[in-house]
Amino acid sequence: MNIIAQYFIDSIALGGIFTLAIVLFSVFWVNKSKTYGYLSAYCLLTFFTLSTIQNVDFFSSVELRDNDTISTLLLFISFPFLLMFLQEFLALKLKRYSVKLLIAIVTLLCTMTVFSPSEFVYLLTHIALFLTLFILFAVNYLLFKEKHNLVPYFTALSLIYLISVTSNILIFGWHELNGGIFSVCYWLLVMVCLYVLNRQAMLSKAEIKASKAEAIAESEQYQAAYQKLLIQQEEDQELLESRVQEHTLELNIALQELEEVNRELKEKNTLDELTGLYNRRFYDQKILAEFRRSRRNLTPLSLVVVDIDHFKQVNDTYGHSAGDKCLIILGKLIQQVLRRSSDVGCRYGGEEFCLILPETNIDGAVAFAEELRELVLATSFNFDSTSINLTISCGVCTYQQQKNVTPIDIFDGADKALYQAKADGRNQVQIKEIIAATFSLQLGENDE
Repeated sequence: MNIIAQYFIDSIALGGIFTLAIVLFSVFWVNKSKTYGYLSAYCLLTFFTLSTIQNVDFFSSVELRDNDTISTLLLFISFPFLLMFLQEFLALKLKRYSVKLLIAIVTLLCTMTVFSPSEFVYLLTHIALFLTLFILFAVNYLLFKEKHNLVPYFTALSLIYLISVTSNILIFGWHELNGGIFSVCYWLLVMVCLYVLNRQAMLSKAEIKASKAEAIAESEQYQAAYQKLLIQQEEDQELLESRVQEHTLELNIALQELEEVNRELKEKNTLDELTGLYNRRFYDQKILAEFRRSRRNLTPLSLVVVDIDHFKQVNDTYGHSAGDKCLIILGKLIQQVLRRSSDVGCRYGGEEFCLILPETNIDGAVAFAEELRELVLATSFNFDSTSINLTISCGVCTYQQQKNVTPIDIFDGADKALYQAKADGRNQVQIKEIIAATFSLQLGENDE
């Protein structure tokens, strides 16, 4: 009964380890995971090792001396796979020369096993067992040093293997390997390894799930932060556009104010502050521009020079304030008779005025001057309850494309006509033809 029970236990151990080897190899074939591949190879070698210990004749065609030699060889051959499994599973950083050294040692021990006498083979077998035990304790030390969470499991593996080897030596001595002890030993080793693999796989899934959850949370936080940033950017953009519009409006207002100031400054530079007519500076610019236009368009250009009669007596009798009042009223009368936008009235200086009449012949200029003279004659210039009667004298000169004539010649002609009006008794309009000066600059011909 004991023998039957022993065979039953051994068969279950062998069948279980072989089945695990096939399952691990299938997982390796599907997932291409080196961890499962190395463990599958180790389990398969363990299966053959236990088979030889239990005298199962798998190697009848191999010309070796006995099953002890084969089991020892299989133990040595399984070392690299065990070490590579531990390295891959625990991510141990083994130097390349250490792996090569282990392979060289295994090769040497395998050679010694084949060519050693039977008594020495048992010694090599226990060397193989203690070498496996050394590997387990060394890995356990490295894990303990790194405070790895797998320390308890590899401590259990080391203790199981230590108890198995010690029990075999104490019960059966140095010259026998008991199949039952090592069947239980390797079965427990493989089961613990499978449990650890499964546990690590579950932890990896949990870590992956936690990582995904963390990634999702971070993604949501990023999206929230991104949306907040977009909202902030929109607010900043709106604020920036608002400020730009405000500054643009302020700039436009400032430009308008500047244009207004420039216009007022220009008017102040070209207007006579007392009469509201244009000043001498504007007259010099305007007469030259109208003279050139007259030459281009072949149209007449008339100039009327106006002077107040006996204006010095007004200042001497009524004072300069009364004289200024008379100049102001005369300026308004001149603006009243200037009906065309092209006609320009200027205060030339003192009580003398110049009226520029583009596209106006001699008859039109005389009629304009007569209208102004009669309007002044009919107007009472009142100052401090005092009525002052004034008259004006006018000199008219018209440019009609005469050669070698300049604007100065036109003014000289109108000025001479004015003096002729004063000499003939004042309060009248006189005409004078243009007499070109010998030193004329001939601006008409050169400026076209």
